[in-house]
Amino acid sequence: MTSVIMDPCFFTQTALNDYLGSKGVTCHNFDQPIPPEQLNAVLARVNPALVFISEHCLGNSCDENDAFKQILSRYPDSTFIIFMALSNGHFSEYLRLRENIIVTTKQLDKATLEGLIYSYLIKRGKAQPRRSATPLSGPVALSRTEHEMLRMWMSGYDTVRIADLMQIKTKTISAHKGNIKKKIKTQNKQVIHHLLRLTHTLTNGLNCSQ
Repeated sequence: MTSVIMDPCFFTQTALNDYLGSKGVTCHNFDQPIPPEQLNAVLARVNPALVFISEHCLGNSCDENDAFKQILSRYPDSTFIIFMALSNGHFSEYLRLRENIIVTTKQLDKATLEGLIYSYLIKRGKAQPRRSATPLSGPVALSRTEHEMLRMWMSGYDTVRIADLMQIKTKTISAHKGNIKKKIKTQNKQVIHHLLRLTHTLTNGLNCSQ
């Protein structure tokens, strides 16, 4: 079983190497961003179960983002854990965007991160299930109304304006905001904005429930 770690932080690489190595996982480390075509070649060669990538290592162009999205969909059996680079705000949770894509930060507590990794060690037969293990939450999904409301909210529209445009009561808008914050696991608007931007870098957007 192998993993790929692409992160410029020496301490992150060391911690992940120590933990994964203790579980018999071979780590392939990159301390600098590598272009999508090179990353694709690495993944094809080593077939990793886990891929850790710092947001600092993601591209800034639309072409690079599109290429990265293709890579994520090309390797559904590899789980990609993306570390957000938050300059403002605090996020100590994880958000599962797709079955094989998880976004979190290095503020995530050690036990939760180990829990995320452990579930995939079990999947690959590298660890035994524990009775006390907390199951992973599924991919986040918003309703169509929540999607539309979130788009306007993140564009700077206030509650009254959104309610007017959607022709619903302001208290309903407030309730939707509360539901969105609960699903995205943060009360911080800046963090929500950052998460959404990163989501569109990695995927075609949050899932939509019926």
